[in-house]
Amino acid sequence: MVAIQFGTVMRESGIKSRVWQLAQTFVTVALPGASGSLSGCAWAGGKGAGVSAKSETETVMAKTDVAMKQSTLIDRNNSRQDAALHDWSRGHAEIPRGLMRPRTAAFVFAGVVLVVLLFASGTGRSQSAMSALPLAASTPAGNPSSPARIALGRQLFWDPVLSGNKDVACGTCHHPRFGYAENLDLSIGVDGIGLGGSRRFGRGTTIPFVKRNSQTILNVAFNGIDETGRYTPSAAPMFWDMRAVSLEQQALVPIKTHEEMRGNAYPEDDAVAVVVGRLAANAEYRTLFSSAFGGSQAVTADNLGKALAAFQRSLTATQAPFDRYMRGDANAMNASELRGMRRFERIGCANCHKGPMFSDFQLHVLGVPDNPKLPASDAGRDVPYAFRTASLRNLTMTAPYMHSGVFNTLEDVLEFYDDVRGRGGRRGGGVNRSRNPNVSRDQLDPLLQRLRGVDDDDPDLIAFLRALSDEEFDRTLPTRVPSGLPVGGRIQ
Repeated sequence: MVAIQFGTVMRESGIKSRVWQLAQTFVTVALPGASGSLSGCAWAGGKGAGVSAKSETETVMAKTDVAMKQSTLIDRNNSRQDAALHDWSRGHAEIPRGLMRPRTAAFVFAGVVLVVLLFASGTGRSQSAMSALPLAASTPAGNPSSPARIALGRQLFWDPVLSGNKDVACGTCHHPRFGYAENLDLSIGVDGIGLGGSRRFGRGTTIPFVKRNSQTILNVAFNGIDETGRYTPSAAPMFWDMRAVSLEQQALVPIKTHEEMRGNAYPEDDAVAVVVGRLAANAEYRTLFSSAFGGSQAVTADNLGKALAAFQRSLTATQAPFDRYMRGDANAMNASELRGMRRFERIGCANCHKGPMFSDFQLHVLGVPDNPKLPASDAGRDVPYAFRTASLRNLTMTAPYMHSGVFNTLEDVLEFYDDVRGRGGRRGGGVNRSRNPNVSRDQLDPLLQRLRGVDDDDPDLIAFLRALSDEEFDRTLPTRVPSGLPVGGRIQ
């Protein structure tokens, strides 16, 4: 019984495998016959993942107390064995293996648990800092998901009728070919031609580049999720500067933004109303909105945001090797990826990149260089040069990186982190890895100062970062959109 209880404690508390092996050794020696029960509690690292170190310790101690009480009952029911041991010990110096008294075994067991707790205090953070994504996303109470809303949102997402000049759609800069991001440092919205790296401005345009790198919308449904798996979709932080909360609110912002979708067609304050008018004048859209939201006057700005949000919330990728490993598939990650995971925690990356999305969803000053394509330095919004911690999900598909898109590879990012705390920094291969000159060393986030041992030439760390990607996701594009305009805008 003690062994079974111990196995449950170990499995549910998320203790690492080397401690688990010590526990198995103890049970084999002290509680023979029960080791099979312990071995049956397979270590997956997972059920307790995401639980705080405090609650983890309390759980272990509570279950240990139960195990001790059970061992006392066992001791009372084994008086015959105890008497036999007493008689046998008169002629022998020590009790043979396999005949340890139950009460003694229980106290030894308690000692092992204390050692485990000490071990967990150093390793439990890693278990609580990183965990698998939920298999399904939550929705806000005011916008429950439905097939009709998702289908409408997909049509709207790919229809350039939402833009001022009717030449750019949401999907122009969030294309499944690039993991619903874009392989450009800074996006080209209005007056752009082409897709991804081949996209360029048309002749004579006065429209500037989009101010920041296009983030993937894969798994954006989980924005704001914390280390315990809790999040509130209606309050989820959006954009690099967190200027919007919830997908419903975020969805309308690009429609109003000059360089993204509005252009010079109408004033910002009129943008959403003009677009809603276009949709209401289209019989097919009136039918789709009515099917999704009910009523004969369903084409509204509020429902436009809800439909786009419902579609974006459906775009999840939750089966990365890391997710499968954390859910119990011991073969989902290879040795290099596992070494990289330990290194990721050890050098301090998990201070900010934590939780299922590998982001604390907070603003931090890192001193990332500005993109030279911008006419002026991008100082962010509320806190000078502070930008939201990027999720590390699906990195293999979403280069270039950082809010300014200045790093083309993961190695470039790691080299920046290696250099940024110093006084200088390096420039090489066309990449400026030095700290932003507008950010002093004293302005850098204190958590950045705690990074230790970052190495851009670290194949194990890179392998782990790649193990956070899942390429099995919905890539469906509609064959046509209700406006009759080219799907995705001018991307051919």
